[in-house]
Amino acid sequence: MLIRVIPENKATGKTAAMYESEVRDRGRAHDTTKVFSLRPEIFEKWQELSKAIRGTMRLRRYELVCMAALKALRCTN
Repeated sequence: MLIRVIPENKATGKTAAMYESEVRDRGRAHDTTKVFSLRPEIFEKWQELSKAIRGTMRLRRYELVCMAALKALRCTN
C-alpha cells in the first residue's frame, strides 16, 4: 500500500511547521510524521493522544506494547 505524502521541500503552512519541528527535535522528519502531512491538524491530536498514553506507563512497557501491536498487525517496518 502506498501512502501519499507531501515532500518536505513542497510543504507549506502547518505541514512545513510540523516537519521543521520534527527536524529540530529529532534530526529528521520521520515517515510516521509524514503520514500526517495531508492532515497536520490530525497530527496535533495524535501527539496529544500519544503523550496521554505514554504518560501512564514506563517507557519500556510502552515500547513492548508497541512491538506487540506491530507483531499482531504483521507490520514489516
